[in-house]
Amino acid sequence: IGKVAYQLDIHTFHSFVNIVTGEIGLDSKDNSLENFNQNFSEYKEFLSPKTALYLDEFQDVFQSSMRLIYNLLNHLKIRKIVAVGDDDQIILDFIGADVKYFDYFWEYLNRNENGKKAEYQLLENYRSDSKIVDFANHFGNSIEYRKKRNRLAIPKGKKERGELKFIKVEKCQHLYSTVGKEVVKINSQNKNSTIAILVNNNIEALTLQSFLNAHKIKAHLIQDRERFEWKNLLEIQRFIEFLDRETEFKTAFQKAKEKAFSEFQNSKNLDKLKKLFPLLKKWKVKQNLKILCFLLMRSRTLFLKKTKIITKLLLQRYTNQKVWNLTM
Repeated sequence: IGKVAYQLDIHTFHSFVNIVTGEIGLDSKDNSLENFNQNFSEYKEFLSPKTALYLDEFQDVFQSSMRLIYNLLNHLKIRKIVAVGDDDQIILDFIGADVKYFDYFWEYLNRNENGKKAEYQLLENYRSDSKIVDFANHFGNSIEYRKKRNRLAIPKGKKERGELKFIKVEKCQHLYSTVGKEVVKINSQNKNSTIAILVNNNIEALTLQSFLNAHKIKAHLIQDRERFEWKNLLEIQRFIEFLDRETEFKTAFQKAKEKAFSEFQNSKNLDKLKKLFPLLKKWKVKQNLKILCFLLMRSRTLFLKKTKIITKLLLQRYTNQKVWNLTM
């Protein structure tokens, strides 16, 4: 889309609230969205007019995010609304996501858009073979409340039938060996095969992973993170929050440090936070106090011997500011 891309604002609901309020560290577990909605009148003057609103993954909308959507539509000069979602893919039901919000939104459009609306269903499945699609259609019929009214189909000309196998396990304790042996069998027939296993809980996932690893199959959990980031530690996130609230440049680091040390004086991770400050003491960026902190905390080499050299190179590469000293 060329230069038009520079005119787009792309956010999650929480990152949008983050930008408007200037807060950080918001996530789906807190009540920041509801607080924002309750105080919307205080923030609406900071919102710039938009001509279009595109809502992706609409199936994961919940009460507070739905209310935020209504607030934005009622305040901004929106001329075009597009909501895209698949009610078969709801994953945030534990925080209130529900297919009913499809209906609520449709009713809202009926009241406010004078009937100028349209619904499109994308029913062709390009990912799966026909046997799997047939099973999905059969299983979908058992769902009591479902938005899809028509059957899924595969594109014309696609010939692969695929394979679908049902295995009945008489006793729960036999589940791991039964599933594990089936995976071992598939892997022996095709070493290049990629297999995904869906289970009910973490215990089952860990047990199956151990079973497969014992049979020399490289299995890993889907939530495994290959890269650890220091900024994800709560102690460091809170330090950044404290730093963000300080207005006096010369005392900002010292005050933020004291507040963080006081709050986490009994934390096992306090030593990780303390190791930051000898590095922060030498190199600062006058224009933005936080940039150095984020660069450091994103680095896995933070506590290596060459960290100081790496830090200085990062500063010189990512800023145009002269590296200078500040007594803390």
